[in-house]
Amino acid sequence: MPRIPIHAVVGGVKIAGIKQSHDPNYGGLPNTNSGYPIRQTITVNGQPQTFKWDSAERAFHAQKLIHLLGKRLHMHAEILAGLRTLEKYPKKNGREFLPRDDWDPFVNRFIREHGSNFGKDKAAFDTLCDANYHPKAPRNGLKPNGEPYTNDFMREIIKLKVAQHPKLANLLKVMAREGIFPVEYSNYDMNWASGPNGDGQNRLGILLLEEGNQLLHAEGGRPAIPDPASYYAKELRGKHPQSLTHNALDQCVRSPKDSVETSSTAARRGYAIGRVAASSASSTGALSVYQPTGQRRSNLTIIKDNAEPWLELHMNNRTGSMSAIYQNKGSTKWNTAKDLSRPNVQRLLGRYQQQLEKSAKGLKVDAYPDGETLLIRRNADSETALHLTKKTGEMRMMYKNGKEGAWQWGSNMERPNVQRLLGDYQKAAKDTSPSYAAASSDKGKGPAANEKSNFFTVFKR
Repeated sequence: MPRIPIHAVVGGVKIAGIKQSHDPNYGGLPNTNSGYPIRQTITVNGQPQTFKWDSAERAFHAQKLIHLLGKRLHMHAEILAGLRTLEKYPKKNGREFLPRDDWDPFVNRFIREHGSNFGKDKAAFDTLCDANYHPKAPRNGLKPNGEPYTNDFMREIIKLKVAQHPKLANLLKVMAREGIFPVEYSNYDMNWASGPNGDGQNRLGILLLEEGNQLLHAEGGRPAIPDPASYYAKELRGKHPQSLTHNALDQCVRSPKDSVETSSTAARRGYAIGRVAASSASSTGALSVYQPTGQRRSNLTIIKDNAEPWLELHMNNRTGSMSAIYQNKGSTKWNTAKDLSRPNVQRLLGRYQQQLEKSAKGLKVDAYPDGETLLIRRNADSETALHLTKKTGEMRMMYKNGKEGAWQWGSNMERPNVQRLLGDYQKAAKDTSPSYAAASSDKGKGPAANEKSNFFTVFKR
């Protein structure tokens, strides 16, 4: 499965914000998405009854009526009729089934049709269904073990949904393995989502990750976050609610600039760059090079060795600067790297640079005799170039006035021509096979003699 994006890093944990059904990566996870219908068969009075719910949202609310079958034994016919009505009510031009717009009117109609048998109002109906748990009423709707009944309702639907849609099962397994925590964000819901202020319970996200953990366990895998409920309560909601607010996550999901921790914020958190030995490349995993959002122009490129998933390099696509995050053995927390001179980091950055050098088609990549400096241009006559220092992994812009001019440092990496050059150079790594080979055949030759002295005059300052 292709690499999936992350939207934020909160407390060292990767976060995927879920809300919109049209999201190209996580759109199948919100309950309201009607593109993932669910078939459910139950047995009533010894007879199988099969329903087709157009979305997990409709199916979840149906579980309340199914739960009533065990509490109103003398009214099975009425409850089954209600389920058949709910199966079709109200399907209008493919619009999503929504709790306030659709479920609440359905319940009010159901109560009117059956009098006091199902409560005098929706609040009484919810109590009868054991569906009245809420963070503001934490003692309501609890099973003997202290867990809300509605957790079981949602669990049942999630299991049916992923069993019938393998794409979602694969997505949840990847999230479980990589430690990507799904967080539903909402301006109103503190129960299933993180709420407007980030102090909501995110029960949907927790149950989704629990299901991913179970699927991964079944294949012999090891989840990165074994106990999502406890971890979310203590490490995320308990310590970083300000990063889980609706507005904070909405901004991360919508804006690639703020979708992940950029190099500038990483620097404030203690990232530092160390010496990289480009010739050291003994790791055996395949390289994954991807951008962490579904948008075409992202501010971040992530480089990862699939054999060492606990380590990632982050390259800022606007500035060319490099940083890294890592996990300690047995830990789910992501840490910022203060020293990138460790052998694993050197291998990863070295492999990425070698792959770029080898595959930069249509570009002129000149390596100087020191083996640690590259000049990347469109062609020998280009007056704009990228300067890569392998010791730091950092990119800088250079320019000259005219073909015979001296190379000078530039300060604006966001100039359109520089961004196009940087984008083409990085794209080379994504278009090649995961394996790497020796450095470019140009290595050691350096640029033309009339350029060399001018270049090093600047470089040595």
